[in-house]
Amino acid sequence: MAQAYIDGAGTTGPSNFADYHNKFYSNLKVIFGQHLVKNEAKITPAIMKKIDQDLGITTHSPYDHNVFQQWIPLGLRVNYVPVRFIGQEICQTVGRLKYLNPIYRALLKSGQKATALAWYTESKNFYAPCAQVSLLEMINSYPSSSPSAQFIN
Repeated sequence: MAQAYIDGAGTTGPSNFADYHNKFYSNLKVIFGQHLVKNEAKITPAIMKKIDQDLGITTHSPYDHNVFQQWIPLGLRVNYVPVRFIGQEICQTVGRLKYLNPIYRALLKSGQKATALAWYTESKNFYAPCAQVSLLEMINSYPSSSPSAQFIN
């Protein structure tokens, strides 16, 4: 199913997209996301938008943090703006490094160090001490971002 979205280049998707919610368990949804990440060089904001139009991954409730482990970082790396808001919400409300590390790493790898530092600063008191240390070390280890690579608030 993920490959059909990649092949459709943001204009088409699979006809059986409803299976994602009707037949896919959380693990299959994670595999769907892993396939997208594996093919990241081919992923565009248009493809992610088409997936979201059909599947509502960014906005589907209840949130599946295991799915978001691939979806949010991928969206941040390809500059798919809608994931930025849920990514920030996760950083403000979820304290597990398992879910935080991929988001902060994606921000840093996509040249958004200032955003990573801002999110960390506003949420660090919520994090466990080990998470604070780990995330701050990660952020500080990256060179400064260029302003053009950052999302605009």
